[in-house]
Amino acid sequence: MRKLILFVIIAALITIFMPKFTEAAVPADFKDWGKGPKWPAWLDSVKTDKETVAKAIEYGIYQGYPDKTLRLTDTITRAEFATALSRVLETGTENGAGAEWYKPHVDALVDMEIITNTGGNWNAPITRLEMGQWMGRAVMQNQNRERFRFREIHFEDVQDPDVDIAAMARIINGVGEGKFNPGGKAQRVEAALMLMRYIEPPGLEEGQTGTAPSVSPADDSQAREIIPTPGGGWTDTATAHEPDWSKVPTWEKDGKLHYDGKVFDTWEEMEEYRSKQESQ
Repeated sequence: MRKLILFVIIAALITIFMPKFTEAAVPADFKDWGKGPKWPAWLDSVKTDKETVAKAIEYGIYQGYPDKTLRLTDTITRAEFATALSRVLETGTENGAGAEWYKPHVDALVDMEIITNTGGNWNAPITRLEMGQWMGRAVMQNQNRERFRFREIHFEDVQDPDVDIAAMARIINGVGEGKFNPGGKAQRVEAALMLMRYIEPPGLEEGQTGTAPSVSPADDSQAREIIPTPGGGWTDTATAHEPDWSKVPTWEKDGKLHYDGKVFDTWEEMEEYRSKQESQ
C-alpha cells in the first residue's frame, strides 16, 4: 500500500512540475533528424544529449520550420530563443503574424522582466551574454528554484549577476579556462540543451557539496563576480532586480549551510530536512 501511495505522489509531482506544451511533435517528424548537413553528428555519440534534444522537440519547445526541418546546427536568433524560452515558461501565445511572429513571446517575457532590452535586431544571432541574462532571471522567477543545485563559479570575462545565477544553476556553462565568451553565439542544439537544463535541473556531481558562496556587506568587490546571498548588501542596478534568496541554499563564512532560516552542517542534512518538509 505504501508503495502504491508513493507511486501516486511521484506521478502527481511529475504532472505538476513538467511542462504542458501543446503542438508537440516527435523527432521523426522532421526531415533532418539524425541526418543531413545541419545535423550535429556528435549527438550520435552522446546518447543522453540526443535524448534531451528529443525531449525539447516532444515538449514543443522547438516546433521546427515550415519545411519540416530543425536545422540544429544553425545559430539561434534572439527571436527564436525568446520564443523557445517563453514556451518553457508557458507564457506568451502562438498568434504572432508576419515578420513579427515572435512578438507575443517577447512581450510576455518583457512583462515577466526577463527581457529588459527590446531594441536591436530580433532576427540576429543571440549572444551568450543575453542568453545567460535571460536564463538567470528565469531561475529567479521559478517558484521551485530550490530544485536547482547551485555551484560556486564565476568567469574572468563577464561580470553580470544574472549570468552568474544561470551558470551557478548549471544551466549555462563556460568555454574553459575560466572564460564565458559573452559575445559568442550558440547553435540551436546547444540552446535546446540549455533550456532543458532549466526544465530538468542537473544535480550535483558525485561527491560535490558546494553551492552559492556568501558575499558580506563589506566585500562588495566580489558582488558582481559571484552570486550574493541574503544580506549580501548589493543590488544589481543594471537589471534592477533584488532577488528573493529565501529559497536558495547558501554556504556562509561560518562553514555552515543556510536554508529556509535553518543551519546545516552538510548538504545531506539539508536534503533530509527538505524531504521531511515536503512529506508533511
